[in-house]
Amino acid sequence: MFETINQYSAVIAIPGFLVAMFALLPVRSWRRRIPLYSGVAIAGVVAMLVLQPGDSTVASDSEARSIIVSGRPVFVEFFSNT
Repeated sequence: MFETINQYSAVIAIPGFLVAMFALLPVRSWRRRIPLYSGVAIAGVVAMLVLQPGDSTVASDSEARSIIVSGRPVFVEFFSNT
């Protein structure tokens, strides 16, 4: 379940962020607006930290090449955790 959410995180997060911003736009009172905007910002940061990719399952370049040419469909994702 978590892997599915992680895989489609941009598809979930971007429309969710847009809906949240449009829902919060009509708030006129600054006493309500500041906590709401802060909550959306905190939720965005938490989502970004939680949905980062995990460690690689491939240890070397040769192992990656053998998996890619194995004849089975594979998903290749390039990322940096630095």
